[in-house]
Amino acid sequence: MDPYKHVPNELKQLRQWVCWRYDSRGGDKPTKVPTTIGGYDASSTNPRDWYSFEEVVVHAHEFDGIGFVFSKDDPYCGIDLDDCLEDGKAKHWAAPIAAKFAATYGEISPSGNGVKYICKATNPLSRGRKVTCGDGAIELYERGRFFTVTGNVVGGSAVEDLQAEVDWLAAEYMPEEKPTGNLENVMRPRIYVGEDEKLRRASAYLSEVDPAVSGEGGHDTTYRAACSLVVGFDLSPDDAFGLLWNEYNPRCQPPWTEKELWHKVRSAEKADGERGKLLEDWKATGVDLSLLLGEERTSDFDDEDFARSMVPADGLLRDVYEYYSQTAQRLSHVMGLAVAVSTCEVLFGRRIASHTDLRTNDYNVIIAPTNCGKEACEKTITKIFESVDPEHPFIIPPDVQSGNGLLAAITHSRCCIWVSDEFGKVLAAVLDKKNRNPHQTQIATHLLKLYGKADGIYGGAAHSAGVKNRVVQPHFCVLGLTTGSTLFESVDASNVSDGLFGRIAFWPVQDRPRRRRMKKVDVPADLTDKVRMWMDWKPTGNLGDEYPAPAMLAMSMDALARWESHSEAIDERMDEESETRNAIWGRVAARSMKLAMVHRASREQADPSMVAWEFCEIEIEDVEWGIKVSNWLARIACQLISENFRDRTTDQLCDIIQQSIGLAGEVSTRDITRAYRRFSSGDVMAAAKRLEADGKVVIERQKAPGRGRPSYIIKSILSAV
Repeated sequence: MDPYKHVPNELKQLRQWVCWRYDSRGGDKPTKVPTTIGGYDASSTNPRDWYSFEEVVVHAHEFDGIGFVFSKDDPYCGIDLDDCLEDGKAKHWAAPIAAKFAATYGEISPSGNGVKYICKATNPLSRGRKVTCGDGAIELYERGRFFTVTGNVVGGSAVEDLQAEVDWLAAEYMPEEKPTGNLENVMRPRIYVGEDEKLRRASAYLSEVDPAVSGEGGHDTTYRAACSLVVGFDLSPDDAFGLLWNEYNPRCQPPWTEKELWHKVRSAEKADGERGKLLEDWKATGVDLSLLLGEERTSDFDDEDFARSMVPADGLLRDVYEYYSQTAQRLSHVMGLAVAVSTCEVLFGRRIASHTDLRTNDYNVIIAPTNCGKEACEKTITKIFESVDPEHPFIIPPDVQSGNGLLAAITHSRCCIWVSDEFGKVLAAVLDKKNRNPHQTQIATHLLKLYGKADGIYGGAAHSAGVKNRVVQPHFCVLGLTTGSTLFESVDASNVSDGLFGRIAFWPVQDRPRRRRMKKVDVPADLTDKVRMWMDWKPTGNLGDEYPAPAMLAMSMDALARWESHSEAIDERMDEESETRNAIWGRVAARSMKLAMVHRASREQADPSMVAWEFCEIEIEDVEWGIKVSNWLARIACQLISENFRDRTTDQLCDIIQQSIGLAGEVSTRDITRAYRRFSSGDVMAAAKRLEADGKVVIERQKAPGRGRPSYIIKSILSAV
């Protein structure tokens, strides 16, 4: 039996449907959360999270039900009478309202205690409103909310025009309360530029603040957020309210009313504290270097939650991730984000470049337990490209046996991705110094060299008949899939220093995702169309496939300043780290730029052939996204080094330092690097820090003359006392 057969057809025909589930984030009383069919939270304001009625019905059994979203573009209004039924009849306070709306379509809510009505009307109030009434509540909305749909009908069979009834309800039960502040700034755009630099910085800060959740100190959380804006960033009450209303309040469970939020802002005005202090501190903040090293990676850090939070709200990255989530029997947000990034990296290849001529090629490797659904990664990418062209050249054969085989495939495709399900075994074999198979070791050589040749020419191998496999601007990407035990069987610290390991971004899946019941899902038509437009686009200036001329993505001034400060901070810290770790550090700034380019191009909604790329810029939101993801990946790589490799260079230097200070009581880092030319200053500092952590030495910084680099004095504990 179809439980939804009585739902009006005019609602079924709209693409405004979601699934929903109960969630405990609302405190003791579970909250109904709108959900995509892929299993992550859906937005009630972003149409890209909505589906057709048929799509959600297919997946309804995987969740607690389906729901209809009210949009600003439809004529519908929703009335929710919460806890209005007793023994199946309307309570005294609800009876007059139920009688007014009996003609339109109504349903009993999932709890069995409430009733929801849908009619055609415009909300006469400035926004949706919820008020208490009797021992229940009345809610009135026309946009930005969803109603659960059960099909358990109590009203009419059609959606009727009841404007007069809605006007009556608002006037009788919901008299408009005028806020005490000025609402002119409520509709400010999310991205701030020019004279609104302070607002842009405050907006970026606010995006990192946890939302308020009912029952979990929500009042204090929101008050602190308001104080951060009014005091910390020295914003006017109007500007602070505008940010809180547009960017913070929609994330709260439940959202605050205008009056409640204004009260928080007015209270924040009375708070003590140095005005603008947070703005100055935020300006000085660059990359979090300690987290980048993995030294403060807390035990409760969740990679899955982080990856989920980094999936953009819309754009091609989101589209690919969403398709993966629909097809994966075991859903992992880490794998989904890795698939989305890898797909876009190869799709944008030979088409866009940074102002420094960086390209979007990269090597991504997913480390996951066995039987955790890694096959969905290859299936997703394959189906997406095959939906455009079954003979597409983007994916090279997975079973590459030799360096020559790899080069031949790249020569044929020029822009391609190698999706390898046993990449750990491949990597272990090609890096194993005891491996006597020259065909396999050539793969490592090509992987190492191809990474930096995306903007040049890879000459291939020279033969008597000439140069074979010569490729102009080879754009080669990797999405490897492996288990951790397989990957580190034959890899040692020297492989890290050689550079190949440092070129790989590792994506960890530690917990095996739970299996879901899934059905075959075709690639959505709009995703196919987007991919086709990128595949068909040849930037102006291309001389055929042989000599591409990618469109250059410039950077906005604040985006460039943020990226340069990020790069400079990394360069400074590299002077104090071992060469093994610097193999990871040396790729972080470049990877953040590559990811920023991917994020920017993914946001482009128009046909790329119609875009005036000379006016398109990488913006601050793109750079921030790229930095967050690249820092996370670097943190993972550094932790893998610590867990799997013993750095012999550091061991040797620890002995040298202890011998030196045993004779003189102290030694400078400059003295050691002059005496032992094979060691860098970073190697020496890494060893000194290990000894300091063991309580054996004390490190003192020496001020450098002029603008030279500082050196350090390493003293024994006894001589320092």
